Amino acid sequence: MTDLFYTYVARSRSDAATFLDIGEADACPDPTAHALELLEDHPSCDHVEIWVGEACVAVLSRQGQTHVTEA
Repeated sequence: MTDLFYTYVARSRSDAATFLDIGEADACPDPTAHALELLEDHPSCDHVEIWVGEACVAVLSRQGQTHVTEA
């Protein structure tokens, strides 16, 4: 078990946060796949940010764009 958690911040086109999803890293080995599932399941969100602690490590867009930062 780890203390590492992913926070998924879903945002609308106006950049308003529409919801948060928090998951333990051990339970979600592929955070990118989970973010894509969130985009599929929630039509109100335009993109999903993946956060680890205080750092945004990736942004996945409904338009197929991905931005990944170095952690």
